[in-house]
Amino acid sequence: MDRSLYIAANAATLALRGQAANSNNIANATTSGFRAEMVASEAMPLSDSRHYSRTLPVGVSTADGALQHTGDPLHVAMQGDHYLGVLGPDGEPAYTRAGDLKLNANGQLVTGAGHPVMGQNGPIAVPPHEQIAIGADGTLSIVPQGAADGTLVQLDRLQVSAIYGGDIRRRDDGLLRLREGGEAVPAAGEVLATGSIEGANVNTAESLVKMIELSRAFELNVKLMQSIDRNAEAGSRLIRRG
Repeated sequence: MDRSLYIAANAATLALRGQAANSNNIANATTSGFRAEMVASEAMPLSDSRHYSRTLPVGVSTADGALQHTGDPLHVAMQGDHYLGVLGPDGEPAYTRAGDLKLNANGQLVTGAGHPVMGQNGPIAVPPHEQIAIGADGTLSIVPQGAADGTLVQLDRLQVSAIYGGDIRRRDDGLLRLREGGEAVPAAGEVLATGSIEGANVNTAESLVKMIELSRAFELNVKLMQSIDRNAEAGSRLIRRG
């Protein structure tokens, strides 16, 4: 088969995969703390696989999303390269920028998506209380239920870590994990904006333009494959007649 057909098919596949990542970014443009996924094409050496390039995820965008003030004492927004430690559905440590925290029916501190928030000694459970507050350094304090003096008592400290550049990647469950060899450094000092949440860092206008570009690239390569196929069929007819 004509090698050009494989090249066009490969280009169409790359556009399709890029569109999948871009569409996911657009779909999560209003998701708290969402980090836009970035993909890139990599040239491949010629081989029997006939893959001349491939699309690879290169990580998530580290740009900050817009802060949205809510006034909720449990809402926090990470600043800079900081991420909140949570427990993933698989029971393994994970990270997120979603600071829309809440208490579930069991008094456990969880994200808006229901992932348990990690403290210094494991998932944080909050006993009955009159008042609750989270400090800019991640310290979680409460006024215990029935306390006469109303004094805040430190309960735990949110697990906030600094993770840089390409050390982090997103899994299918939407949470972030460390890449192999990546390092999460425990954060110190005031690293949270309290009473606020961070919006997604997706540039919607740019993503919509990208969607059109990828759609056109896919259509162009499909048309090219059809043209190559017609040329091959015409060549075959000429050979048969000859």
